[in-house]
Amino acid sequence: MLKYGVPVSNRILFTLLIIFPLFWTFLQTEARVSFVAYLFGTAITLWFLQKKIFIVPVVLISFVGMMVFSSLGARYMRTINIYKDKLLNEQIIIKKVYAFEDNRVLNQNPSEGPIIEDRSFAIRLNVEWPRAIRAFSKNPLLGTGYSSIGLAADNDYIRLLSEVGILGTLAFLIIIMRIGSKLVNYAKNSKGHTIERFYVIGFLGSLVAILTNAIFIDVFEASKIAIIFWTLAGIAYGISTNKNNA
Repeated sequence: MLKYGVPVSNRILFTLLIIFPLFWTFLQTEARVSFVAYLFGTAITLWFLQKKIFIVPVVLISFVGMMVFSSLGARYMRTINIYKDKLLNEQIIIKKVYAFEDNRVLNQNPSEGPIIEDRSFAIRLNVEWPRAIRAFSKNPLLGTGYSSIGLAADNDYIRLLSEVGILGTLAFLIIIMRIGSKLVNYAKNSKGHTIERFYVIGFLGSLVAILTNAIFIDVFEASKIAIIFWTLAGIAYGISTNKNNA
């Protein structure tokens, strides 16, 4: 069991030289879902580290960094405006339909109006997810096989159901739940400032972030992510099952 005894000055230096550049690089991806996943994962990590007082400051700093160092804030605002304009446009169309039916509008197409959409979400909703659902309907129990729905579904849970069916999805989720429950128990029962404890809790937060990302991204199918994830998961699980680390 390795004791954690790094001086405060070294921690500050580590934060400046490692954490901030990594955070800046992460912001340059401008990934909306990944930013939300990052916030969830960070909050979980700080919660189990019993550093709850830092959750709000970290979230605020993250939002400030998002607005200052990247265009991610602009992407969020654009997304909000898209759905706001879409809602307003639908209300206008409804009013035109009622007016048309009441013969108060002549020679006007009640359905005309600008096409307003979030392109990435529209592709998921109109193309990728329906394709995966059709594949799932062909063989709900066992699925239609790996990569049978194409390159991406942009939702790992729907992809699981379509490719390996209900049985395969349950098998995968049982593994994730087993790992997660073991890590949570370790995080609750472990004490002290040890490298092992920080590693396990840090990975637990990362697990939450990965599972959140999986709602809109096929994270577990990406080999670069999968190799690193399962390696780190194995180390964390091994630490959590070692009674000498409890």
